Amino acid sequence: MDRSATTISATTIRNAPAGTGLVAVILCALLAVPTSGQDRSPYGTFSVLTADNVARMASHGVSSESCAAAADLIGVLSTIVDVEQDARSFSATASMSLRGDEAPAITGSDGSNAGEKSRSNVNIGISLDRGSYPSQLSFNSNIGVIYSDGAFDENVSTVHLSVDHYVTPMIQPYAFVHRRSDNFMSIDQRYEIGGGAVFDWHPLGYGSGSIASERRLKNAFTKSGRGKIQQLGGPLGADPLSYGDNALPHWAECYRVLNKLDDSPATTAKIRAAIDEMNVRWKEALDATRKKHTRLRLGLLVGVFYELETAAINTGDATLDVPGERAYRLQLRPTIRMKPVDWLTLRTDFYYKKSLSDDLFDVAGDDADYRSNLQFSVSISQFGGSRNGGIRTSTRLTYTRFYDNLPPQVGDVIARKRHSTFGMTVAVGL
Repeated sequence: MDRSATTISATTIRNAPAGTGLVAVILCALLAVPTSGQDRSPYGTFSVLTADNVARMASHGVSSESCAAAADLIGVLSTIVDVEQDARSFSATASMSLRGDEAPAITGSDGSNAGEKSRSNVNIGISLDRGSYPSQLSFNSNIGVIYSDGAFDENVSTVHLSVDHYVTPMIQPYAFVHRRSDNFMSIDQRYEIGGGAVFDWHPLGYGSGSIASERRLKNAFTKSGRGKIQQLGGPLGADPLSYGDNALPHWAECYRVLNKLDDSPATTAKIRAAIDEMNVRWKEALDATRKKHTRLRLGLLVGVFYELETAAINTGDATLDVPGERAYRLQLRPTIRMKPVDWLTLRTDFYYKKSLSDDLFDVAGDDADYRSNLQFSVSISQFGGSRNGGIRTSTRLTYTRFYDNLPPQVGDVIARKRHSTFGMTVAVGL
């Protein structure tokens, strides 16, 4: 393999984090700026609609239909605020897991090997998240350690920073920075920085137009999700725009009476603007609720990233340094997420990372082999605890398998191609 176009020194990669980290911070700062409306007052123009005021409106000549519409709006506004606070909240989670790792042997030039690796270790992690819809900023870090010969040995570690924003309910652009080390696969340091988009599909139903019955609503969303949707848009998740338009005359009457305004075009225009703003928030709240509580979500991530890597192969007798490499990669990640009940999530991710550099071919093995990295993971998460005091707990079972078509090599010494892990994680978050 001609490495002239792809090799770089280990020093270059070790100096890379500062640059990539700076780019990541800039990207996150720009994309995480609150969108218009994120800092809006909870009720905006309709803050005058309190339960006491609504109770007094009948004595001021307001029709019973308008009083009922105003009372209904108070409940909807309260639900919108609850959903917004949940979708834009900050959370911190600490986790600890027991994990088993297994990897095949390292192959030497004489047919010998360093033996298979199979270990049990402890993994410690921390996650910080800001928001979930329409924007999310996430940071997580994990480190796997094992106690051996009187010392702690770090064998696998990851650091990940990402930011994403839904431009539509089904399209989610993202940017990320990722660092990984894995001594099972002889990866000393691997850095990735890039971006792309995630495309969502909800086959059981998502928009109000596809929900024609209580049965469809039940099939598409979990119990708490159905409750939120009903509170936001009527019993069958009615379109908020049509709901707001139909209720406009009633809300306009209430608004004029409560603010002692005349029935002028200026007053009507002001109420129309308030309704338009509320409809935007209404739709965002419905989308956030549907995203969080849908029973089945299919997704496809499509992106491009830049990778820098250094490696060191430990044969047991010596450590062989591998020249650093860099490459642009295409990344595809199909995702299946199932949520049969509110407290249980099952998720499967399959990562395919194809090199876009023509010279990355395997000369030690199959001539047709190309540099592609595969990652397959399955997780089952159970959530519990109480929101009182902001404390929540979760338990997660995870199986992950890494595969490198072209592992690091020095001469005829080839590093491991595969690394499988199985772990049970317990996490506590605020």
